[in-house]
Amino acid sequence: MINLVNLTQVSLYNNQISKMEGFEKLEQLEKLYLERNRISKLEGLQNCRNLKELILSNQSHMAYEFTFDDYSLAGISGSLTTLDLSYCRVSSVK
Repeated sequence: MINLVNLTQVSLYNNQISKMEGFEKLEQLEKLYLERNRISKLEGLQNCRNLKELILSNQSHMAYEFTFDDYSLAGISGSLTTLDLSYCRVSSVK
């Protein structure tokens, strides 16, 4: 198995992804591009304390509002400088 824990940038653009998972061990991650998928909740980023750029725009097939996991928000809040949630049906952010 390949060890990818030192990845700093991941792009999973347009892959029909419906859940953010598998990022728990990517503690060095700085840029994450997940636009044009089917994600309805920002989650799984509680250990990504170096994340600077998160792009989640244009999530399709969303029947519900986009929501946020409190642990993930706490994990990325100290480092995040860019967050794109355009066209994601966000109605409120705590």
